[in-house]
Amino acid sequence: MSDRDHWRLLMLWLAGMTLVMVRQVVWSRIGQPTLLNSGDQVACVSPPPPDHDEVEVLVEGPLDAGDRRLIHWVQEGAGGRVVQPSAAPYNTPDTSSVFWRETEVWKFYVRYVKKYFEHKVGGFFVEAGALDGYVLSTTLRLERDQEWTGLLVEPRPDMFHQLLDKHRKAHAARFCLSEKPYPHSTSFWMSPDYVKESVAFSAVGSQLLEKVKGQVRETGSVVKVLCLPLATLLRALGRTHVDLWVLDVEGVEWGVLDLFPFNEITVDVLMVERKDKGEEDRRAFVSLVQSKGFTMVARFKEDFVFVRNNSNLEGEEFLGKPRRANNVPMQATGSREAEKVLVAGQGLSIWGSFPERQRKRSPFLKGC
Repeated sequence: MSDRDHWRLLMLWLAGMTLVMVRQVVWSRIGQPTLLNSGDQVACVSPPPPDHDEVEVLVEGPLDAGDRRLIHWVQEGAGGRVVQPSAAPYNTPDTSSVFWRETEVWKFYVRYVKKYFEHKVGGFFVEAGALDGYVLSTTLRLERDQEWTGLLVEPRPDMFHQLLDKHRKAHAARFCLSEKPYPHSTSFWMSPDYVKESVAFSAVGSQLLEKVKGQVRETGSVVKVLCLPLATLLRALGRTHVDLWVLDVEGVEWGVLDLFPFNEITVDVLMVERKDKGEEDRRAFVSLVQSKGFTMVARFKEDFVFVRNNSNLEGEEFLGKPRRANNVPMQATGSREAEKVLVAGQGLSIWGSFPERQRKRSPFLKGC
């Protein structure tokens, strides 16, 4: 073997060793996604604090919903996107003069919240599409009068600030819910048209940038929104059970529900709005939710109420007895979406100015 051949072998060996060393350094920094078991006490784990800049980069791409670095990042406040329950007094309007409490869709939701939870104290809710934390919020009374707590999810920055100004006693998260098993970002279109915004409020599905027509784009603005699986948020809170989940995400509910690990995090009552896309879509949607272990107990136009099978809710006559949607009486007024138009049409402004003060970015959890 010539000196030249020896030199080539030496160079190949050095190149191979360099690749091995680089791989070890990179692998130790990034690590592998870690799936959590349902029994993990997520809120009490103490992984090494991740580099926040690193997590901000990783969260833009496929990062498993159960990755401990992601959960720790959420527990630390997710870069100001999550806020602890407020200790200040409620800052909500006088409810006696609010006309939308007389609307049919509001009565529909209140009826079933009262039916299942009238006597339950200290429950836990999730309200996704929480708007300003007041208008059409079916969880506020549970929180205020029955010592419930929960998670309010609202992606729009303007709405989120108004939500914080209500001083709700629940965690608030400025995310959209992901239809994918990992976090991702998307572009969210915010139109300056008041009526359209009132119709859509936090309409993640209908206001995604790629779905907005060109002529409308000229009068609005783009906001980058981070979408997170709901399971990630609940794991960060250490929650394995939800009493009530109110889901109003304007078109992405199918993917959100299909993705959610109902076998790991149980939900007793699910109230969800599904846009009317025809009889076939409605039947398929009901079938999807029923396949997750639920029974549909009521429907009002585009709004559905499902109860988890064997949840042992007292006073529920429908448990274990699925009902066909077309047997449920329909009301004359219309869907929850129509009620939102009514809110805008009668001049109820929830878009008013809020105090422009520096808010403290508290950690998501105070620790164990």
